[in-house]
Amino acid sequence: MYKILLLFLYISLYAHPHCFIEVYPKVTIKNNSTQNITFTWKIDEMTSMSLMSEIDSNGNSKLDKNEIPYIRDTYFMSLKTANFYTYVKNKKTPIPYKITNFNAKYENNKVNYIFSIKTKTPIPIKNLNIYFYDSDFFVAMILKKEFLEKNSPFEVKDYDGDYCFGYILKGK
Repeated sequence: MYKILLLFLYISLYAHPHCFIEVYPKVTIKNNSTQNITFTWKIDEMTSMSLMSEIDSNGNSKLDKNEIPYIRDTYFMSLKTANFYTYVKNKKTPIPYKITNFNAKYENNKVNYIFSIKTKTPIPIKNLNIYFYDSDFFVAMILKKEFLEKNSPFEVKDYDGDYCFGYILKGK
């Protein structure tokens, strides 16, 4: 019985997020469509502290211009294999996108990633669905209604996949 309890505890260590990211979207709308969306990811304080201890080479508690490319190349771009935990769809059809305009800053004890995604063709706002989740449970993506811009043409919905949980930014 003791061995079964230990095995359960060991397995449960891998079944929860190790990093929490708040997602703040800003959608550029033209003719009731978009093909450019800017995100600010605010990374939790514990993960941010760990990142800053490695990245802030001069110890000034800021992210300088020479430190940002390291963050982008080492940490952010490594998320490409996980699709940046961001899945853009035109209704239910997946839409490829590219990452542009990456920047980072350290503010209120949190590392923030600021970046845009751009699609090849515009997506009508009413058809736009952006899913945020990590199917491996290492990162919890958090999107709340209050993270949206005032008078946003979007709503926030819970996403309950068969094996993961996240959020959907859904066009109205």
